[in-house]
Amino acid sequence: MKPNQSFGSIVVCMGSSCYARGNIYTVEHIQSWLARHGLSASVELSGSLCGGRCKEGPVIIINGKVYTNVMPETIEDILVHEFEKAGDPELVQPDSTCSNTSAGDSWRVDP
Repeated sequence: MKPNQSFGSIVVCMGSSCYARGNIYTVEHIQSWLARHGLSASVELSGSLCGGRCKEGPVIIINGKVYTNVMPETIEDILVHEFEKAGDPELVQPDSTCSNTSAGDSWRVDP
């Protein structure tokens, strides 16, 4: 990985509904995962106000893709999907599909 290279962004909804449903703990999991994989300086992590998708929350947006029904125990699968190739910039390409095979239908990504 090149110094100061960006691999994208993660925006976590911190509106009252998503916050109450666990996004505060999801943020802790994200911070820990990014640190363990040496991506803390390369992935911008920020919070946002309510985006109006409360019924689908908790909501997280990663590299422009909206993930809904995200829980602290499922965020790692999503992060692996999004950033597993972050060490090779030629391989970091967004795609429009994502499946959750390890946690059933507990989360989904909007195309």
